[in-house]
Amino acid sequence: MVTDIKEIIRINKERNDKLNASYDPIFGAGSLMDRSLVQYTDEGILREYYAPRHVAEMEIMQELCRLGSIEKLVEKSFDGYSRKNHELLRKKLFELRLREDFEFYAYTCVTIPEKDSDQLIPFKLNRPQRKLLRVFENQRINEQPIRVIIDKARQWGGSTLTQIYMNWIQLFHKKRWHMAICTLVDAQAIHIRQMLNTTLEHLPEGVGKFTLSNYGGFNAKNKIINERDCIIGVGSTERPENLRGYNIRMCHLSETGSWKDTPSKSAKALIQTLRGSVRKLPYTMIVMESTAKGVGNFFHDEWTQAIEGKSGYEP
Repeated sequence: MVTDIKEIIRINKERNDKLNASYDPIFGAGSLMDRSLVQYTDEGILREYYAPRHVAEMEIMQELCRLGSIEKLVEKSFDGYSRKNHELLRKKLFELRLREDFEFYAYTCVTIPEKDSDQLIPFKLNRPQRKLLRVFENQRINEQPIRVIIDKARQWGGSTLTQIYMNWIQLFHKKRWHMAICTLVDAQAIHIRQMLNTTLEHLPEGVGKFTLSNYGGFNAKNKIINERDCIIGVGSTERPENLRGYNIRMCHLSETGSWKDTPSKSAKALIQTLRGSVRKLPYTMIVMESTAKGVGNFFHDEWTQAIEGKSGYEP
């Protein structure tokens, strides 16, 4: 235990420096992901950034860096240079980064309400969100089912990151990859889903156009992304039946420490039912999160098992 006042101040400064360290999601600096420097020229202008390592190791990126310019890669890839093919390759590289670099996608394409003003601002991940993203991405890139349990403090954005990350999988990785959001009461789930409505409405033109409709034409709570055939469903312990009728691939269970038993079903049984409906496949995802609500309850038991390595969830 540290008792020396000067040492406490030193450690506190060290931690604050980490929290406030420079972070540039476009250049890739300050990310907690494993990244490698990518360098090439485009029309004589140097382009460089730190790409996720698995992207930097892809054949197209290796060849681009080896040749040193987009023009040379166009000439080699298309058996001759043309302006049209130059634009096609630029577009392909941009789409690759959107699909494989979540931090870049979040900052350049996603807007979220600022807490104080409610104005829409770019989604720039804070350090706790980047720590959580690293867990998600390590499991995704290694083709593992994504399974995470979060014992959280309030207001650092764990739910925001979880929802936008699930939506990113729907938009860029998987069609017919349905999502379920379940909370204590309906209003909480609808509030979380509304954030995704805002995301889709404000995506830049170059990313694509995605529209939402009521699932089945009448269910106003469950929405479907028409261009991807992906459902965004919401339910609660009050009305869990709203999440039936489609194959759930991703499940966000929010504030489970507060879930109460109902006359028809226990909170534990509901959680087990929802989790059991998600198959153990790559890109499937279950995130169970809550602020701590004491000991001896279901969430505490699940957290303890994860800490002890006795569950399939990363704590």
